[in-house]
Amino acid sequence: CNSLTCQSLNKAIAQLKPNKSAQDPKAVHFSSYFHNIDGNKTNFNNFNVDLKRIDHQFSVLALAETNVEPELQSLYNIPNYTSFYQCTIEDKDKGTGVALYINNY
Repeated sequence: CNSLTCQSLNKAIAQLKPNKSAQDPKAVHFSSYFHNIDGNKTNFNNFNVDLKRIDHQFSVLALAETNVEPELQSLYNIPNYTSFYQCTIEDKDKGTGVALYINNY
């Protein structure tokens, strides 16, 4: 597992993308992005800014340590994605909760 800047991630993704002329233009290739957000309340806006700096729309975004109950997921929207939040661990304030954002292609 490596930590990359947005710029270095863009370079790595560009190297992985297949030649578009050699494939079906309607084909969708699966990609995922995992991020330990360490709390949506304090870091979600920065995460959204970073996503806009990445030259790729991932199929799935996965967030760990959201510290957010599913009832509040509507506060944390990402355009063109549908979110699914898991319940946080009861009586634990930090380091709990996960979310998946599925691209609406």
